[in-house]
Parts: sequence; C-alpha cells; structure tokens
Amino acid sequence: MKKLMILIVLSILPFNTGAEEADGKLQTFLSECADNIAESCLVVGYIYQNGTGAVKQNPSRAIEYYTKACSLDSGEGCASAGYAYQLGESEGGVKRDDFKAVEYHAKACSLDYGDGCASAGYALQRGEGVKQDAFKAVEYYTKACSLDSGDGCAYAAYAYQLGEGIKQDDFKAVEHYAKACSLDSGLGCLGLGIRYYIGEGVRLNISKALEYIGKACDLKNAEGCKLYASIKEEQSEG
Repeated sequence: MKKLMILIVLSILPFNTGAEEADGKLQTFLSECADNIAESCLVVGYIYQNGTGAVKQNPSRAIEYYTKACSLDSGEGCASAGYAYQLGESEGGVKRDDFKAVEYHAKACSLDYGDGCASAGYALQRGEGVKQDAFKAVEYYTKACSLDSGDGCAYAAYAYQLGEGIKQDDFKAVEHYAKACSLDSGLGCLGLGIRYYIGEGVRLNISKALEYIGKACDLKNAEGCKLYASIKEEQSEG
C-alpha cells in the first residue's frame, strides 16, 4: 500500500514538474489537509518524505502530516508515522522511539490497515517497544494476512513453520507463504520457494522452488537472489 501511495504522489508531482506548478499542487493538498481531509495530509507527508519535483525532501515535515492523518483515522497515516519512529532522525525525521512506533502501528491495525498489523506483530515477536509476546504477535499477523498484507502472511507462515505462538504446522506455513507470494511479498515467495526446495509441507519440486525464489529476487529480496544463484550454480556443476 505504501508503494502505491508513492506512485500516486509521483504521478501527481512528476520530477519534471515546474516549480510553480508543483508548489500550486502542494498548496492544494495543504489546504485540504487544513480542512481535515486525511488523504491529503497523507499525500503531503509522502511528498515531503520522498521529495518530488521542486519540493525538497523533508522527513521532519513529513512526520507532522503523517501524525495529523493518523489523528483523522487514516490507517496508512498511522503506519507511516510508526515507520518514521522506527527509522529515527536521519530517515524518519524524528528521534527513534520503538514505543511510539508500536503505538502507531497498533492504531493503524485497529483501523484495519494490514501492514500496520504486520508491523505491530513483528514488534511483539521481537519485544521491540513492547513486552515480547509470540502468541499476540500471531494474532496480529493473522489479522494482517486477512487484510491482504503480504508481509503479514509471510510472518504468519514463519510462525507456523517454527511453532512460535501457535502450533507448528508445515501445511499452514506453505498456505500462508503462498498467499504472501501472491500478494507480491518477496519474503513470502522466498519462504514458499524454500518449502519446495526442501520438501516440507509440500512435495519437493526444484522447478517450482526456482520459480518462487526467482520471483522473490524479482521483488528485490536479496536473500532470494543469492539463493537462486546458488541453486543454479549447483545445478550447473551437477
């Protein structure tokens, strides 16, 4: 969803937009945000986060608009504020604060924003900004997956794979990895490919393993690229 919003912003303010036009469009969104239109606050946040056209990148300004969007019940605004607090000063424009990050992600989840649920669950699993709780983490992952968060499905799959916070189940792990991959989660495609490669929860199938691990690489998953190259090299030597 975050990538989609960035694409929308880039289409609104392309890099070759003139300074006057870019400023005019920004002023329109600022005016709408002042009128408490959450989507416009979110767009302004992304504009400042990424820098577009004649608008300079300014993460510190971005967080202001993310938090306002969140206060207006934008799930994506809450999640974006959460990411900013995770990233810290250099990229997020605000001092790193794991507690606030979890707080914003949890609110995003309560507003049915899937990636917020996934991030809140991940924090619970690792004990970042909140007491570690693998069982509650799985609850968040399950909700994230039901809301079509690819990474949420992948995290749920990993929990089933290891039996952390839920009964170990290779078949359910494969099921969740498959859904994650269908939602273009590189992590999900990698997990699914590995299941086919080692034959856990599914019949061993090297061709399918390469297909899914290759897709993970296409989705910019670095581990997927390394593993794909390694398997191909192994095949050529065999």
